[in-house]
Amino acid sequence: MNWDKRNKKKKWFDVFDEFDDKFDELVDEMFKYFNSAEISSDRKKKTGPYVYGFSISVGPDGKPEIREFGNVRRTESGRIMSDVREPLIEVMDRGKEVVVIAEVPGVKREDIHLDIKKNEIHLLVDSGELKYEKVVPVPPDVNTRSAQMEYNNGILEIRLMKK
Repeated sequence: MNWDKRNKKKKWFDVFDEFDDKFDELVDEMFKYFNSAEISSDRKKKTGPYVYGFSISVGPDGKPEIREFGNVRRTESGRIMSDVREPLIEVMDRGKEVVVIAEVPGVKREDIHLDIKKNEIHLLVDSGELKYEKVVPVPPDVNTRSAQMEYNNGILEIRLMKK
């Protein structure tokens, strides 16, 4: 095996090492947060549910991208729980269009509000009990007036044609 093949193979495994390190870090943080949460049976105010998750993918530069979602937020003083959940979002460039997929289960279509601007979509969902909010950046070459929304079984799909 020549040096180039060994070097490429090493780089490929480095990506998995980075995934592993980031995953371990996120899991450790999650357990620290939930273990530090005070749980009492005489508590009058209902708290929860705690929703925290992440998705991992490899970006175009070959480095891992970790996207968090849920209602547990990072702050300088630690993690806090919010009434508003951040949905899991995926933005896909499909050549002639950009497709944004968001998981927003437990709401009706009329509870979903979109504010589409030049380079972003502001997603706001409020059903009274469930609230989701996320600002999603989109490429500058999309035609915001071409937006089409479809909602089915908790999955919101937004399609934007490119200019």
